[in-house]
Amino acid sequence: MLEAAVKARDMFGHLVMKANVRTDEASLIGAGLCLTIQELFASAILLTDNGLGSHAPSHVRTMLEALADLRNLANDPTYIEQMRFDDARSNLKLFKGYAAVPGMEQKAIDTLKDWAAKAQSVADAGSANGYKKLQIADKLKMADLEQEYVSYGFLCGFTHNQLTAIIARHGKHQLKYLHEPPYETAVGVLGLGLSIAGKAIQKLPAFSDLTDPEVNASVDEIEAGWEKARA
Repeated sequence: MLEAAVKARDMFGHLVMKANVRTDEASLIGAGLCLTIQELFASAILLTDNGLGSHAPSHVRTMLEALADLRNLANDPTYIEQMRFDDARSNLKLFKGYAAVPGMEQKAIDTLKDWAAKAQSVADAGSANGYKKLQIADKLKMADLEQEYVSYGFLCGFTHNQLTAIIARHGKHQLKYLHEPPYETAVGVLGLGLSIAGKAIQKLPAFSDLTDPEVNASVDEIEAGWEKARA
């Protein structure tokens, strides 16, 4: 299983690095999202290979979030404005929060307030243009990934350390440390990660000189290898 996942990781990485990405902002951000997804897949493999597979779901969850943004951006380059709006709102909360921390030096407070003012300007401009906060369910639906919301809920359980996840990871009556998850769970999580990584690669032609036929052929080969390894 791990051997097939590593082979998939390497083949995906080769495809990304051979792409000549266009220089417009949407293309560069799109390629960056694809790279992030591939790195997260690599990290999920490393965790699984080192007795930490029960923590891989949190990485795969982030992959799915990135895939939603990636597909939405590939379908509509103006989606970059939604991302800019989301980024500004998030940064605004962060800067204001840090500025209010007791004992913060005045110089740092002044810098944070300046950053917050700039973020506020971007957020206000986005609001004026009709942008609003999108929930992950909305982003998945826009990206034609609505069917993945159930998987997202499963991944969230491990990310948010829900009671079920803690018991599964460390036991209830006798504590376990560095305990590998059941084989079926590990295979399922890595398989989902591989699927997300493949879907991300399939959007590279929207941002680069890669063609759909060559990308789809590679993804089909990778997925066939994974299914063979699972059999």
